[in-house]
Amino acid sequence: MKRAEAIRKLFLQHREQYSIREAAALVGWSSREMADEIASSELRRLDLDANVSWRAVAMIAMTVWSYEAIEQALGEDAAVLPPLARLTDRTVRLPQFQLVAIEAAARRQGVTFNEFLAGHLTDLVCIEAPELAKRVPGFREAFLWPQPQQRQSEDAA
Repeated sequence: MKRAEAIRKLFLQHREQYSIREAAALVGWSSREMADEIASSELRRLDLDANVSWRAVAMIAMTVWSYEAIEQALGEDAAVLPPLARLTDRTVRLPQFQLVAIEAAARRQGVTFNEFLAGHLTDLVCIEAPELAKRVPGFREAFLWPQPQQRQSEDAA
């Protein structure tokens, strides 16, 4: 299955449950890789006949596909993403040597400039998330998506 087709199927035609085989086919993994990944996050052994939730498959897919790839595949249907999870353009001014370094590192990793930079901003976002979740409407939803939302009382713990 082509990546764009798999993205559209997962995010636009999703079901509550997928078999390990179906989930693996969506993200382009073997059934064993999918079972092992889910088992490691749930700390239990899964057999290949187990079912997994849409959220579990979507969370794994988000590690395989970039936001850029997801939004491109969804096109006008990208509105299914939380508003703050949607891509936006921003112009930044950086010294040329920094841009050259980012481009070289992205090329070496086989990702786009945007994918590389987004991946390296993850730590910053995690550090700022608690405060931004309190002040910016929709931040928490976008930051946690596609994870299930926790209740406010759980956040304080």
